[in-house]
Amino acid sequence: MVEWVAQNWLAVSVIVFFVITLFGFLVTMSSGYGPYNTSTLIVILVLFVASVGSSTDKLTGDDLSKLLFALVGFAAGLFTGSSANDTSKNAAKTEGRPDKHQSTENEVG
Repeated sequence: MVEWVAQNWLAVSVIVFFVITLFGFLVTMSSGYGPYNTSTLIVILVLFVASVGSSTDKLTGDDLSKLLFALVGFAAGLFTGSSANDTSKNAAKTEGRPDKHQSTENEVG
């Protein structure tokens, strides 16, 4: 066991860092698993798998870069996706209703 730890000290340190990060996330998490909490947990887990794979030479640098770019795209979609959804929800709410500035048939003028 000691030999394995000595040979794989990088993987062991990544695992220890992940456990500390996961503990910190779960302690500071607000109540419930909302979309941001769940997405943050997914980002942490994917980074952990990528780090362990990279530290044990199971994941090449090319594959690691692809995984990290996909993770950045996922994280960016969290913030831009929520503002885009809010706009589409507002458009759906007002669809079919006349604009405030347009006159209707019942109004005089």
